[in-house]
Amino acid sequence: MSSNGSPSWRMVGDEVGNCNCDWGCPCQFDALPTHGNCMAMIAYEINEGSFGDTSLDGVRFAELVWWPGAIHEGNGTRQTVVDESASPEQREAIEELVLGKHGGDYFEIFASVMSKEFDTVYAPIEIDAELTGEAIAAAAEGIAVAGTPTSLAAIDQELDPYDPERVHGYPLPLESIQRMCSMLSSKTLEERVKVTGLHPGRAPTIVAGVVILIQVMRAFGLKEIEVSEHDILYGAALEGARAPA
Repeated sequence: MSSNGSPSWRMVGDEVGNCNCDWGCPCQFDALPTHGNCMAMIAYEINEGSFGDTSLDGVRFAELVWWPGAIHEGNGTRQTVVDESASPEQREAIEELVLGKHGGDYFEIFASVMSKEFDTVYAPIEIDAELTGEAIAAAAEGIAVAGTPTSLAAIDQELDPYDPERVHGYPLPLESIQRMCSMLSSKTLEERVKVTGLHPGRAPTIVAGVVILIQVMRAFGLKEIEVSEHDILYGAALEGARAPA
């Protein structure tokens, strides 16, 4: 990826995060923070990556973030930590990427809601996390709720206006989601707001949401998801109803 003449860059790796809200993170489901504010720790390990001619393979970094209210309301504070083993070139690349200086919706969005950035700290970072085989095997089917999957269902059907009856229950194969991700990420924000089926208000964040959805499907071995107009509480109630007495 490159932006406005910036060096081309890419990264593939793992992310581990935790926040002070209820499990599932309300901001992923268009809800306000559980306790009124948001604080989180996110750590990253780049398995394969580069920034121009600088390799980013094996680089680890983390972010400690805090917002006084919902993330989208801004006024956030962030402390970035880069593993001390990173070279000076790698440190500079990570710091500039995190600040959104070289494109990438994920980095640009979070940079836009920060009011204060502390100087980067260089310290040892160790990540010990594993997605167990039992969790993967348990995902026999996937029901997707909230704005990202419903938007994709509307885009795939070119719905104008939005029709919840045609969205609910709509199947989305992983291949179709990947195709739409490529299409959306290749467009500027001005072009994205004109995509049929996509609400203009979702144009700034839709790519990040689709990337997350793709990674979740891959992690759980899902080839297809079913889109639901119901929210996550409906799923919890359904699961409870199916549980043995």
